[in-house]
Amino acid sequence: MSFRQFEVTDEAVRQAQELGLDGDQRKRLACMARQAAPLTHAKGNRRFEGWWMRVVNGKVAAVGRLEAKPPGRCPSDRHKQEAKLRVQKALALHKPRKL
Repeated sequence: MSFRQFEVTDEAVRQAQELGLDGDQRKRLACMARQAAPLTHAKGNRRFEGWWMRVVNGKVAAVGRLEAKPPGRCPSDRHKQEAKLRVQKALALHKPRKL
């Protein structure tokens, strides 16, 4: 079984070098493109691990790193915090009755 061969442009090799991809960048990018999954991204159309690639007509034209999402609370924690604030606000508005 033969794999589809991808050509790698000089620009993509230069970008990979600047981003710290070690070894034979041309060979590694071609291998990454073969194993890449489709991607919906503003800059590229393929994804391999933490990398995006723009592949046009069998050529890797551009490459970059996917940005990590900033750390934050999970949605359930946010909802818990909002509910807690609502309860605190309601308690602050509540006036105890005189007996």
